[in-house]
Formats: sequence, C-alpha cells, structure tokens
Amino acid sequence: MGTQNWNGGNRLTASHGNPLQAMNSIVNPINIAFIYNSSQAAQAVPVDFVGANQYYQQVVVPQTTGNAGSAALLTFSGPGNGGSASLTATIDPSASGSAQAQAWLGSQAMPTNTSGLNNGNLPSDGERYSFNKYSRYYFVPNAQRYVLNVSSGISAFYFAVFNSSGQVAVYVLNAPDASYQPIVQQFPGDLYAINNTTVQALTASSVSIPIFGANQQWVVMNADGVSDSTNASISLTPLG
Repeated sequence: MGTQNWNGGNRLTASHGNPLQAMNSIVNPINIAFIYNSSQAAQAVPVDFVGANQYYQQVVVPQTTGNAGSAALLTFSGPGNGGSASLTATIDPSASGSAQAQAWLGSQAMPTNTSGLNNGNLPSDGERYSFNKYSRYYFVPNAQRYVLNVSSGISAFYFAVFNSSGQVAVYVLNAPDASYQPIVQQFPGDLYAINNTTVQALTASSVSIPIFGANQQWVVMNADGVSDSTNASISLTPLG
C-alpha cells in the first residue's frame, strides 16, 4: 500500500510501512489528529507525527483491542500561526508488527473528506441528538446566546469543541476525579496550539457550554469509543 493520501483528513488506518500523509492541505488556526488504537491484540501503539518547522511528537495510544478505546489527541496549529500545512503519521518502528492506528483530522474545515464519519448540522432547536463515535457536528449560531449541552452516562467520555476564534477545548465527562488527564499533546514549540488548547476533566455526566453566536462556524467532534458513546447526546438551545 505505501504512503496513504491524507489530504482530506479522512478516517484511515496506519500500519507498518503504510503511513498517513497530508500535504499542504491544513489551513485552520488549530487542528486535532484523533488517533485510535485499532490493533486486534492488546498493546499500546506509538505513533510518530512530523509537521513543518521540524515539529515532531510521538503519541502513544493506550492499550486496547479492536478499536474499542478512546482517542489520543494531538492538537497543532496551522500555517498561519507558525504551524503546519502538512502532517505525517507513522507507526513507530518499536511497535509490534501487528500494531495499527486509525486516525483522522478535525478542525473547523477538516475533514474535507468525511468518508467514514457522521458529519451533520446541529439544529438549534434544543432537541437531543445522538453523539456516537465518528460523529462530527457543525453549526453557525446567529448573533445571540445559546447553550451547547453534551451528556453521557459512561466513564471518561471525551469530545472536542472548536470555537469560531481559533481555539479548541477538550472535555472529559464522568472523569474519575478532577485531576484526570486525557492524552492531549502538542508539538514541542507549537506555542499557538499550546496556548489555545484547553482540557477540562469533569466528574459530572453533562456539561452546558455558553455560546454567543457571531455567524461563524463551530464544530463538535466525538473522541471516544463505540461502547462509550452509546448513550451520549448533544443539543443546542437558543436563549435569545
């Protein structure tokens, strides 16, 4: 197979000798590589990421089997903020021969190729919608107040929110305690991503996020596994 074209940021699987490569296709201020351990045997999988400006980071996706766990996340800036227009993801040579990782790119624009993902508009009607694995919701709120609510009954449920100001927030619901740390990394030296990524681990089963619309797009992406997302839901309610 060899190097796989990742320009659309779509869901692909990296394995030994089959890296993922996005070339000059990343444009947004901040982006996330979502990485799942899709190995069939229980093993942690180290994935090597290389971007522009000699950026390098290894992300170790925790042990699981059959793509059942939560994602590990790499947040990184785009070329307009000193970051990368290109990104390569390679299984580290130290990993076992059967190691593999499924990954895709997320941002306000990514993935442009939504094959393998559930991509849809989130209505601002206050109704609850399923927030399953592989879900990406987008919405363009008018100039008024809203509340974005996400809930899940499963322990350590992950999701990410890209706002219209070039920032991303990663939330964990039902965290064991407030000190819980999900795997959210940046390239060393990528100051924009470091300063514009927030992580909130909450022991509550739901979170309500206040939004003031400015007719610009927001994006919310699930970062958890299939079983962990079975009862997760999302809603957007206008407050006037």
